[in-house]
Amino acid sequence: TSVTLSSADADIDKIFYTTDGSDPSDTNNANRIEYSSAISITTTTTLKFIGYDKVGNAGTVGTESYTIQTATNIDTSMSLQLSGNNKATPGATFTASGKLVNPITDSPIAGQTITFTIDGNSAGSHVTTDNKGQFSIQLTAPSTVGTHDIQAHFAGVHDQYNPSDSPIRKLTVEGAAPVDTSLTLKLSKDKVNAGTAYTATGTLTN
Repeated sequence: TSVTLSSADADIDKIFYTTDGSDPSDTNNANRIEYSSAISITTTTTLKFIGYDKVGNAGTVGTESYTIQTATNIDTSMSLQLSGNNKATPGATFTASGKLVNPITDSPIAGQTITFTIDGNSAGSHVTTDNKGQFSIQLTAPSTVGTHDIQAHFAGVHDQYNPSDSPIRKLTVEGAAPVDTSLTLKLSKDKVNAGTAYTATGTLTN
């Protein structure tokens, strides 16, 4: 905000002012400034000013108060869903998806970074919300059978968005992880005549 000072008196010579609420008529006041151009007001300020005519006569001290309201961050809210009815086998992948919105207007918040935790520990990489505020990521289920906490996080943006966390979703890890296998194959004969029987044998191992 810029403030200009002027006077309707034709014989006005000089104007002095202060922005700290101190007396601008005090010639010993180190904070007294002679007015020469518009005054920039960036914080809540008490502006005091006084004018002098060409022979040095002082007018009365004027006072104006300016309250600067800083921008209020926008609250955010985030949903989270897990694929597979919130169930997975150890080490299997599952999908975590959700939406980041302004809870007052229910409008989507696009282009923001979302991170994830499993049982409070960082998991997977970060993703960015699309133009509908939506996000999705493939995460790896823990190797431990049981229930695990999955949560998404938005750190917020300074002077724009407040941070938020999604509800905690419970992922149930059950069953055994798939076991790697190996299969060998051996033929009783490498060459046979057409229509001749031969034996194929092998072993399936872990």
